[in-house]
Amino acid sequence: MAVTLLAAATFAAGAPAIGQPPLTLILVRHAEKKIVPPENKDPDLSPAGVARSEELARMFGDSGIGAIYASQYKRTQQTVKAFGG
Repeated sequence: MAVTLLAAATFAAGAPAIGQPPLTLILVRHAEKKIVPPENKDPDLSPAGVARSEELARMFGDSGIGAIYASQYKRTQQTVKAFGG
């Protein structure tokens, strides 16, 4: 089952400076993880998850992303790795 969440929002925090574009925020949940025993709290991405992370990088790679933030978990780090992160 695919569980990746993708949401994009464009907004201006307060009054934007004249000539400044609004901020675009793209929120992505980690790609599919491997099915592992419950005691493994930090699984790797599954092959489908790796493919999804590569597709996300293809979709957004040329969009001018200024920063990528990810938690310390392997699945989130592996999801952003395709972006060069």
